[in-house]
Amino acid sequence: MNQPWLILDCPFLCWYIYYSTGNNPYRDNDPKDIIYGFFRKLKNLQAMFFTEKVAFCFDLGKNKRSLIYPEYKKKKKLPTEEERKVKENVHKQVENLRTDYLPTLGYLNNFFQTGYEADDCIASIVQNNEGEFIIVSSDQDLYQLISDNVSFWSPIRKKLLTKKFFMKKYKGLRPICWARIKARSGCKSDNIKGIPRIGPATAIKYELGTLKHHYKTYSIIKKDTGILRKNLP
Repeated sequence: MNQPWLILDCPFLCWYIYYSTGNNPYRDNDPKDIIYGFFRKLKNLQAMFFTEKVAFCFDLGKNKRSLIYPEYKKKKKLPTEEERKVKENVHKQVENLRTDYLPTLGYLNNFFQTGYEADDCIASIVQNNEGEFIIVSSDQDLYQLISDNVSFWSPIRKKLLTKKFFMKKYKGLRPICWARIKARSGCKSDNIKGIPRIGPATAIKYELGTLKHHYKTYSIIKKDTGILRKNLP
């Protein structure tokens, strides 16, 4: 049986491990907990999906999206000193994982490109290669990559989102349409504004043609002044 490729969103996994280990990424000022937790999670994922094939994806440098849209991921409130230190510590461990631990242990499938995020690398891998892929992340933007040979696993939800399960969950919506759902409804975590008063559920109904024409939200979407075009890649 062919083994699937695990495509890991490494920054997400490190933050996930940080929050699931008591918010203590450093012990005695030495980076241990996240690195240990990462490799423990890696071992569990490989056992769960019966595979030795893994690709590790990372963010690197200032994202090019910020050049196009300066408000991208911009926070409304400045971080506290404690929050700033936590972010620096976690980022340092992610960097150590990328530059030291993975190469030293012989993991060669490490993907990163200056100006791009891990999700960009993930998209490039699954769109330009053949095989079966399981994306490990919590980034719902990546739903649009789900297909007959691409599934999505979130350690938070602990459910494998296949194309069949996705279409059942979203009433027949094809994964390829997900980009338009996000473009219309926006993304709070990335500070991307969507069409006012339009959330994912309404955007999905509109995409499926089940949103009733006399609803005000239908008129709002129809009168979209360019947000869809602006937010789509």
